[in-house]
Amino acid sequence: QSYMYIFVDEVQDYSPLDLFTLHYLYPNARYTLCGDGNQMIFNHPNALKDMRLIFNHDIHRIPLNRSYRNTANITAFASSILNQEMSIEAIQREGARPILDLRGYTDDVIQEYINKRNGRLAFVTPDEATAQLFYKHFQQIELLHLVDDRHGMGEHDCLVIPLRLAKGLEFDEVIMVATRDLPKGTLVYTMATRAMHKLIILDKEKPKWLTEVNSNLYTEKV
Repeated sequence: QSYMYIFVDEVQDYSPLDLFTLHYLYPNARYTLCGDGNQMIFNHPNALKDMRLIFNHDIHRIPLNRSYRNTANITAFASSILNQEMSIEAIQREGARPILDLRGYTDDVIQEYINKRNGRLAFVTPDEATAQLFYKHFQQIELLHLVDDRHGMGEHDCLVIPLRLAKGLEFDEVIMVATRDLPKGTLVYTMATRAMHKLIILDKEKPKWLTEVNSNLYTEKV
């Protein structure tokens, strides 16, 4: 079957072989490829640097620098994670600075955030194993719902979701879980940018990556 147009989203997660195969199968199609190199969360090689070699003709690159998802405070915080200046133009939507909450993981803390939520709340974890452990520990709390390969989000408002499944999505409020030992870079950047209005980093100790972020960009809560 022949296609005239092919659109690929999250292209930073495709390998060169993936796109070469797609182009081999549909050599006459016109392609629109969208992605963000700062949101690469997988370790395999990506195709972003090989576009001209793969498609063997001129590539028209259009930078999209305006963020409609996050508040200006969340955008500034996320940019600092990548050691970037504010090259991203954030819409001037009001919102509080991200919060570092060092009270740790207790039933009372989790229940408090659930009770005070304003919209859909997501507890975003670095991986599936952490999501499973977190949900198992707090599953007695009403409203919590685990998102995995078998269970989607549905109409649930309080989610526990690994980054692999949260990538590309957005939530009103995000609580970053178990980031203490993560390196400063694309993983925590992608977790942080899932939040539209409110972002919380929850832990018992200050995460290592956060020590390299400008402290004026977030509020500490103990």
